[in-house]
Amino acid sequence: MCRRFTLAKTADQVANDFPELDVIPQIAPRYNIAPVQPVVTVLNIRPKNMDLTQWGLIPGWAEDATRGHAMINTFSDKLRDNKPGLRRLLKRKRCLILADGWYTWASVKGQKVKQPYYVTLESGRTFAFAGLFDEWHDKEGGYLITSSILTTRPNVAVRTIAETMPVVLSDAQMSHWVDPWFDDQRWLLNALAPCDPDLLRVTGVSTYVNSLRHDDPKCIHPMDVLGQGELF
Repeated sequence: MCRRFTLAKTADQVANDFPELDVIPQIAPRYNIAPVQPVVTVLNIRPKNMDLTQWGLIPGWAEDATRGHAMINTFSDKLRDNKPGLRRLLKRKRCLILADGWYTWASVKGQKVKQPYYVTLESGRTFAFAGLFDEWHDKEGGYLITSSILTTRPNVAVRTIAETMPVVLSDAQMSHWVDPWFDDQRWLLNALAPCDPDLLRVTGVSTYVNSLRHDDPKCIHPMDVLGQGELF
């Protein structure tokens, strides 16, 4: 599961990594993005633009907004199980969620507190999670666009510390993912695979990141986790 992630880049840095997209001025370095907060998103209804969506998908048919906390992630196997609601979103409402790293927590034998790890690309560049979105209206006329990060089985880089990992799309995959006319269901499902483990860097960080009050560079400061005990 991806419960926290980062986009610790300035708007100019994001624009440099994604020159084909119109960058929104609201982008500022974020080191501890949490559920229900705004995330930088590219919707397939506006594939050349960045938007802000609320992280935690609320299906359009939901009666209230409380489901958003439960749907921050959507495991890719649920799409393969042919669930109608999710397959509708896969067909019509795909998105990219921009990031430059994510956190995962691993149990350590003999310790009550889990060890956090920070996962990035070796290159350090901004990337995109595969996501789904939906539009939700309340009875008073309020309107929200919410999103969910798609997850998959872990690759060898993270499988000793995580049971799942977010789907990180390649540049080639991103263009298809947000193409509103692209509808090859087999291709879309095949894209929901773990990325090449050689692309990833995994770094131990301190439990400072555990607090939602902390959103600064200390969250991603490397920590020597040797001597912390045996994982799992």
